[in-house]
Amino acid sequence: MKYSGCQACDYCKSHEKCKLEDDLVELFKELAEADGVIFGVPIYFGQFSGQMKLFLDRCYSLINSDHSTRLPCGKKAIIVVAQGMPDPAAYKGVYEEFGGQISRFMGMDVKDTLVAAGYHTPGEVKNDAELMKKAKAAGLKLFK
Repeated sequence: MKYSGCQACDYCKSHEKCKLEDDLVELFKELAEADGVIFGVPIYFGQFSGQMKLFLDRCYSLINSDHSTRLPCGKKAIIVVAQGMPDPAAYKGVYEEFGGQISRFMGMDVKDTLVAAGYHTPGEVKNDAELMKKAKAAGLKLFK
């Protein structure tokens, strides 16, 4: 996807959408229509990726000036994090902050957070049967 970060112009506070016209326009429509959302994010250098930060900054357009969400209520979310650090709790504060933003600003109910820790090669995590079982269970929580 091609998109840029928030320009802090506050256009979205006097209009129903962000002023920027890029790939996030369609994604925000899909986000509004979805019952549940899975947010996947890698950890780079101890923090979620820059692309996710740009996305979250642009989600500013999804809240009103009183900080209430413009998204329909009742959405559920799952957070999936991938990191090279083998300790799954190494960046717990990052996951909690991210989940807090989704809950507070988007009004979503975060049902679970999955951490794929210690993986470096694309697809390598598929061999972790326990994590795949947890992922399936987390996905089912979106429909309960």
